[in-house]
Amino acid sequence: MASVNFRDPPVVEVALSVQFEAVPGLASYRSGELYGRWSGEYPVVSQQSELSPLPPLDAEEGDLFLQVGGSSGSRLWFEAEDGGYLIQLQADRLTVNWRRLTTQAYPRYPEVRSRFVAAWDGLVGALGGPPDANQIEVIYVNRVPRSPDRVLQGWDNPICVQEDGRFNAVFERSLRLPAARLAKGQTALGGHYGEPTETMLSLIVRAVPEVADMPIFAIDAAREYIVTRFKAITDTLMHEEWGVVDGSDA
Repeated sequence: MASVNFRDPPVVEVALSVQFEAVPGLASYRSGELYGRWSGEYPVVSQQSELSPLPPLDAEEGDLFLQVGGSSGSRLWFEAEDGGYLIQLQADRLTVNWRRLTTQAYPRYPEVRSRFVAAWDGLVGALGGPPDANQIEVIYVNRVPRSPDRVLQGWDNPICVQEDGRFNAVFERSLRLPAARLAKGQTALGGHYGEPTETMLSLIVRAVPEVADMPIFAIDAAREYIVTRFKAITDTLMHEEWGVVDGSDA
């Protein structure tokens, strides 16, 4: 699928998510069938507070987005025994996460994607048809034990280089992606200079899928943008450390 791959990427979390028109009771009295479908691989179930809806992508920067009535529903977590994989379910959202909780290697996108597709197919089966997806979200979180001037290309302006202290920056842009009607990308940086040195690099894409009942194509396009941008903005010396290999899946 992608043209970028690293043998040992610094990925610590991946999230593939789809938002759809709310289905009443999905994370409460209608969740029993889904538990039956998912409990073999995700036996640990807990209840969390519901996430707020994703803001509309056609809103202008600075627009106020109001959620009328607040969030009063529930969100269910279905976790694997080792906690690495997680399905999140609420009335209007399905998310599959992979999290690096110990030293396990990143399992690669095709594996995370197959988990999402299986979870989506389970949801479609339980509902008797696909819900209408109105947004997808793909998140890659990377943790690098290096200062940003070593991790990022061009991070050598005096305002960006210091001996200690914290840093935070967010960059947003509109995107044109295959299989998406609208899309926005975000690159978020955070961390600290000095000991212990760390750079957190999060790449996020949200998009409105062209085909409401097949959101995986927009998810694929979002993830392709993310891995391409990751390579473009990170330093070539770090690529050598991570073991860059072109022409295979990341």
